[in-house]
Amino acid sequence: MLVELVYFEGCPNVDKARGTLRNAFKAVGLSEKWTEWEQSNSIAPDYVRLHGSPTILIDGEDITGQQRSLEPSLSCRLYEDGAPAIDQLVKALKKSMPKP
Repeated sequence: MLVELVYFEGCPNVDKARGTLRNAFKAVGLSEKWTEWEQSNSIAPDYVRLHGSPTILIDGEDITGQQRSLEPSLSCRLYEDGAPAIDQLVKALKKSMPKP
């Protein structure tokens, strides 16, 4: 499972998204492991520039189901609480966990 946090420097909600990630990993019993992509960093892959900030991707898919933009843009994502909801993230993590 590949979990990615996409953001731009100065995003007011990236820390909240990190906290949601920590809590969601804990809730499903997984160790915290994700990759962070700051969109303006030259080593960031092109596809991260097609998402608003913050976005959490699991195996390349936005956990909210939102489609990526067609053009690169630094923009804020609007969530009810500033970051994706923990229940939404827990559900996405469970769905992507390897089956025993």
